[in-house]
Amino acid sequence: MDIVRWGLYGNIYTETYEHLSDGGPKCYNDMTNTFRISISTISAIICFLVMKKCWAKIKTSQELTRALGKKPSILEYLVGLACWGTFIVQTGYKLYTGRGVFMNNPCHIVLLMQGYVLLTKKHKFSAVIFICQLRWLYGVFAALKFPVTTGMELPLEVEFFWIEHLLGAFAGPLALTLSGRFFFFEWKTFFVHQMFGWDSHVLYQRIYMLPISLMTWANLNYMLCRPDHDPFFPYIGNWYYVFSEIYLNLLSIIAFVIVFTLTWVIRKIIRYKEKQD
Repeated sequence: MDIVRWGLYGNIYTETYEHLSDGGPKCYNDMTNTFRISISTISAIICFLVMKKCWAKIKTSQELTRALGKKPSILEYLVGLACWGTFIVQTGYKLYTGRGVFMNNPCHIVLLMQGYVLLTKKHKFSAVIFICQLRWLYGVFAALKFPVTTGMELPLEVEFFWIEHLLGAFAGPLALTLSGRFFFFEWKTFFVHQMFGWDSHVLYQRIYMLPISLMTWANLNYMLCRPDHDPFFPYIGNWYYVFSEIYLNLLSIIAFVIVFTLTWVIRKIIRYKEKQD
């Protein structure tokens, strides 16, 4: 049991090392549990109600009604296996270094979501997962823009960091959308899909990640204390706990636009070459 506990969170902080971005006593004491739990409870209730309201339109949208039963292509199988394989390797790295609990962060979970959708025939549940994972991509793009590879000293650990985030940000979404099974974009349902997908991310943080952070003192996606690099923190302090849901939602939209634009361009190129042939 001690070995399991160490693998999960035994090396997040020590007597000689403690950093707010990782967690630890200082991070835990940065705000009160009353504040964390009350904000998270209110947020979770709002997210649940919003998702319930959005579902009425999502269940009749093209994403949940077209290409049902269509099986994955060879490309999707390959990328899907790469997603799950990379997740397993990354889990091994994290457990070996005593930081396994961080595999619960959304940028890792995106690989599981993409792998599931890539490796299964399309049905309504996989379509819902697809809608959600597109709105979770902001974290993957942020890691590519501001990579943190310090402390990654195991063989190929840095390389797998880049593989993971390139898969999540580009290879996974492109394979999913170029197959023709997913990404039936509709302007009239864009806002509904965005709110449903984003609130699924917030709900995951509030009802799953927060309890784990409180039990382990691991700062999972900053559920325990502030991010050092948040440019808004000097102005809003610990109220980032509330307002981050707004400005990170905007980043989520930007990530979605990048994926949608890239996919649209590549689709146009493929169709043009098919016509030329």
